Amino acid sequence: MRADDSPDFRPPGRAARSDQARLAILADFTPQGDRTFDHFFARLAGAIASRGWGVEVTFAAPGPEPYRNELQREGVELAWLRFPFGTRSATELAGRLLRRRGVVLQAHFLGSFEPRLLAFRATGLVRKLQVVDHLSGDLRPLGGAGEVVRRMRGRVAGAVVDEYVAVSRFVADRIARAGVPARRVRIIENGIPVERYAPTGPPALRERPCVVFAGQLIPEKGVHVLLEAARTMPAAADWVIAGAGRHGSELEALARRLGVPARFVGHVNSAALFRGADVVVVPSLWEEAFGLVAVEGMAAGAAVVVSDAGGLPEVVGETGVVVPRGDAVALRAVLERLLHSSSERARLGAAALRRAASRFTLERMVSEHVDAAEKLLREASVRRAG
Repeated sequence: MRADDSPDFRPPGRAARSDQARLAILADFTPQGDRTFDHFFARLAGAIASRGWGVEVTFAAPGPEPYRNELQREGVELAWLRFPFGTRSATELAGRLLRRRGVVLQAHFLGSFEPRLLAFRATGLVRKLQVVDHLSGDLRPLGGAGEVVRRMRGRVAGAVVDEYVAVSRFVADRIARAGVPARRVRIIENGIPVERYAPTGPPALRERPCVVFAGQLIPEKGVHVLLEAARTMPAAADWVIAGAGRHGSELEALARRLGVPARFVGHVNSAALFRGADVVVVPSLWEEAFGLVAVEGMAAGAAVVVSDAGGLPEVVGETGVVVPRGDAVALRAVLERLLHSSSERARLGAAALRRAASRFTLERMVSEHVDAAEKLLREASVRRAG
């Protein structure tokens, strides 16, 4: 079935009161059922519905049937929409919104200054607009007139969007540098189901420590930097590269040329992968909005090494090691130290585990998002009643 022909899934569960606003979650995201953001969207929508608000979620694809059924049991309506979010998909969504009243629209994985979303709010098609910014990357240098135009756009967006939610201080600063007033920006850091990653026993006794990379196999993730760092010590560790991407075959060829016996394992169960890691490396070259992989490694009690890209340093804090992005020599020095010191790995891993369990839980993330969304829902309901 084509996305633009998709019906709404209308559950038989509890109905919201007709005089209240309703939350419409729009996400350029395809659920698979058991990833961190699958759980996040399900828990967020279910929590809002349990408080008596109407909730509808629009994804890029419907996802697996058990996942849909879980949301339906919570009283959540589901639909899907064609992405990327262009004129056709915006027109379809506008048609749906016209049939609603008092909608609070919450957008995920779309541009912070998406003009069609701004138009929905400016024309009154939605009562409130909240943009959750998860996107990696930084502002391109423009200079002169270009910078003036960008800041003007930011001020306009700040007057239209009721609230921006940034997933890290880095993202919040990026939004502010684009001209959005700081009062419009709230920070809600990402979280994960930390209990899934927690070590199940004492560290395994291995002949060699295990170094893990997990992520997309694309240049921006810096896998080639890790392989370059490993080439002078190929026998010092087991090197595991998890993930897929358009440069996978090139990276495998590079590992062979460098003499690094890395195992490219594709997509694997992330919890088991990280529990088997002694060191997790996140050598990104681009500005990461947050860095879920770093937190997953921390929650498993691994020593985590990250580049100084975007939100990664603020995620690991004092419990990880930060190296300059793209610097294979600096990364090699850190890895040599960690691979030859089990006590240093254990110290960093224990501190990282405590930080993840206290700061980056999925429960905390969902709770803060529920509070933020419900504040807008109450404001929209009061305005509607008036």
